[in-house]
Amino acid sequence: DFLEEYQNYKFDYIYTNPPWGKKLPLKEKEKLAKQFNTNKDTISFFFCAILEITNKKFGLILPESFFNITTFEKTRQKALKYNITKIIDYK
Repeated sequence: DFLEEYQNYKFDYIYTNPPWGKKLPLKEKEKLAKQFNTNKDTISFFFCAILEITNKKFGLILPESFFNITTFEKTRQKALKYNITKIIDYK
């Protein structure tokens, strides 16, 4: 499981479509939200984990909700601290 093992790896680049909406027990979601200082959603967990293990060069397929709903505000604020070179809306 990437969220359990991610700290054991470092990557120059990551391009992925993580399993958004992955079902996790509430206790695990609470632990990960505290660990990453973000909301209790797998979108934020994967996003924050990838930030930690890359040279900040990565591509993710994100659901539209990431950009539109308040739930992801903390994670969007983290993203804005980095140099975003491109956002593509694939509709």
